[in-house]
Amino acid sequence: MKRLSILLAFMTLFISGCTEGKAKESILDALSEIEEYESIFHHKKVENGVVVFYEPKSEGSSPLSAAFIQKTSGGWEATLDRGGHTKTSSPFTSHQLMMQANENSPFPMLYGKVTNPDVKYVRITLEEKEIKPKTLHSQGKHIWYAFMEKPTDGSSLIINGLSEQFEVIETVEHIVGKTSFAGDEVEDEE
Repeated sequence: MKRLSILLAFMTLFISGCTEGKAKESILDALSEIEEYESIFHHKKVENGVVVFYEPKSEGSSPLSAAFIQKTSGGWEATLDRGGHTKTSSPFTSHQLMMQANENSPFPMLYGKVTNPDVKYVRITLEEKEIKPKTLHSQGKHIWYAFMEKPTDGSSLIINGLSEQFEVIETVEHIVGKTSFAGDEVEDEE
């Protein structure tokens, strides 16, 4: 029995020593570990943590990035579920489809920033399913995001920018796996 107690105490110390330095006390500390940021636009609490929408500090970075910060027993940890949005040839929105890298993340998520002031609403269609993204206005920016099911290659993904009267002003269309989110054709590597 004494050996078992010693073994359990040793394992507890070993496990806590392995995780030391990885988990951070706050969400902002975990975010700072992966990238310096200029400002935080929004954070969305999700089942296993929080998704943070922020502006990276580095020059040449996209003006809107998102990251999943996971809540663990030791604190907050940054995951590989993160990225910056892309700019498109369409002037009404820049956007990014983030796929799931961590099994605990809430992704896939499509998000972006509206750049055309005439666009008041965004609607997404994945195949035949219409998705109404969450919209927020923060620090003079119009940001939108939607958690969704994983799209399959060849799926049609349409993003519509709507006027105040819900009329379509602009449209961006992608074929998942065939066009990039910058609107370019994706070449198959052989």
